[in-house]
Amino acid sequence: MDLSVIILNYNVRYLLESCIDSVIESIKSVDAEIIVVDNASSDESISMMADKYPQAKLIINPSNLGFAQGNNIGVAQAKGNYVLILNPDTIVNADAITSSLQYLKEHQDAGAIGVQMINGRGEYLNESKRGFPDLASSFFKLSGLNKIFPKSKWINHYYLGDLSIEGIHEVETLTGAFMMVPKDLYLSLKGFDEHFFMYGEDIDLSYRIRHVGKKIFYLGNQQIIHLKGRSANEFSYEHVNNFYSAMSVFVNKYQFNPLLKLIILIGIKITSITSWLKRQIVNKFLPISDFILISFILLVVQQSWASLYFKDPSYFHHAVFWTNALSYTLIWMVSLFVFNTYQPLNQNKTQNTLQAIVSGAIVILFIYALL
Repeated sequence: MDLSVIILNYNVRYLLESCIDSVIESIKSVDAEIIVVDNASSDESISMMADKYPQAKLIINPSNLGFAQGNNIGVAQAKGNYVLILNPDTIVNADAITSSLQYLKEHQDAGAIGVQMINGRGEYLNESKRGFPDLASSFFKLSGLNKIFPKSKWINHYYLGDLSIEGIHEVETLTGAFMMVPKDLYLSLKGFDEHFFMYGEDIDLSYRIRHVGKKIFYLGNQQIIHLKGRSANEFSYEHVNNFYSAMSVFVNKYQFNPLLKLIILIGIKITSITSWLKRQIVNKFLPISDFILISFILLVVQQSWASLYFKDPSYFHHAVFWTNALSYTLIWMVSLFVFNTYQPLNQNKTQNTLQAIVSGAIVILFIYALL
C-alpha cells in the first residue's frame, strides 16, 4: 500500500466528517487507507464513523492521550509506505495528497512534505512554512517585531518571510496539521516525542528529520483549508497552557546552558500568563478595556495640557470637563460599535477601527464647533 492517512480526532464530529469526505475524494487514484484515531470523544464521532465510513480503520483510545501518542498509535497500525499526519479540522484539495506523495517518491532526500494552508476565509496561514524557533526568531515572534518586517529573512525567520508563499522551498519545520513522511523514517525516529501532549511535537520531529540528513519541503503550489482553532478553545487556559508547556518541553530538551535555560523558561511562563490574560480581555472584556483606555488617555492629555500649556495642573477642575471627557469616550465607543470593530469575523478590523476613531473625532469637533 502506498499511503496511510492518519487523522486524530477529539470531539470534532462535523469537522472530521468534512475532512474524511475531502480525503476520500483526493485519494481515489492512490492505493491508500484512512485511519482515524479517536481520543475518547464524548460527541457522536465514533457512531458517525461506524455508520458513514465503515471502510476506514477506527482506533478508539480509552482516554485523551494527546496529539503525539495518538498519532503514534495510528502509525503503528498503518500499512502504507508513507504516512500523512492530518488534522480533522482540514479540508484537502483534489491534488494536495497525490502531489505530495509523488514529490516524496521522486526525491529520495526528502524526509517530510507540507503544503500551503489557508483559513476558512481564504487567508494564508503563516505556519505553513516555518524556520527553527531559535532564540532570536522566537524573540522576534513573541515581541511582534516579525509582523512589522514580514519579508525579512532574519527578523521573520520564524515564518520564513523571505520565501514566496506559492513556491516550492526547502524549509526547517512543518506543522502537524499536514505532514507526509515515509513510514520507515517515522518509525526509525520513534515518531512524535510523547513528552509533548499537544503543540511542539511537529517542530521536534522536523528537527530530528533534518538531523538524520533528510530534507523538509514546502509545496506552495498545493493548498488545503485549515480551520485553525476550531478543534481547540483558543481562549481557554488549558489551550494556552498546553501551547507554552510544549515550548518548555522543547527548551528542556534542546537547551543545554543551565542559566540560559532558566531565563528562557521564566520568559515562557510570563508570556503564557500574559497571553492568557490578553485572550480573556479580547474574548470577553474588549469594549470595557477600550472604554478604560480611551478615558485614561483623555485624562493624561488633559492633565498634561493643563500643566504644560496653562502651567496650572488644576486648570480643568470644573465638573464640566469630566462630563465632556465622558461624552468624548462614549462617542468613540459608539463609533467602534457602528463600524463593527467588535465583530469576531470582521476581516477589516484594523481599517474599521481607524475609520471609527476618525469618525468619532469628526463628530466631537462638529459638536464642539457648533455647541
